[in-house]
Amino acid sequence: MVVFFSDNGYAWGEHRLIDRKACPYEECIRVPFWIRAPGLVARTDTSLVANIDLAPTIAAWAGITPPGKVNGMNMLPLLQNPSAPWRSALLIEHWGNFTASTIGSGVRTSRYLYHQYQNGDKELYDLIKDPLQLTSVHKLAANAALITSFKATLNALKAQ
Repeated sequence: MVVFFSDNGYAWGEHRLIDRKACPYEECIRVPFWIRAPGLVARTDTSLVANIDLAPTIAAWAGITPPGKVNGMNMLPLLQNPSAPWRSALLIEHWGNFTASTIGSGVRTSRYLYHQYQNGDKELYDLIKDPLQLTSVHKLAANAALITSFKATLNALKAQ
């Protein structure tokens, strides 16, 4: 099995951010991720995977069981069958030596990104209608139920 991935990206002026990695926007959270192994059919896949999925995947490929709980999911079922059940939401977190207006966590789905900051600010983007994440729609009354759902999903993902 050959795996290639890199660190997350930088914002280089997008969203008025300069030289910054810790942000909830696509420029900061997406990474190149490539796997090749015997028996796998080459394809592009848009499933929500993350670097936390590498350890359980490599362990499964090697035929070993990790000695304890690991974060992430074994991607082998997804790699072998693109219609295999897979996660519908991914936890996004930014912690560390930042300010309350930059520390936070969120949920990324195939359509939406919801993010809440330690200072109480929130953002919600419909990635189909606004793929560049230019206009947060978190204040629209029509999205109140969606935000409530994302808050519950965020709490569930944090508890895992």
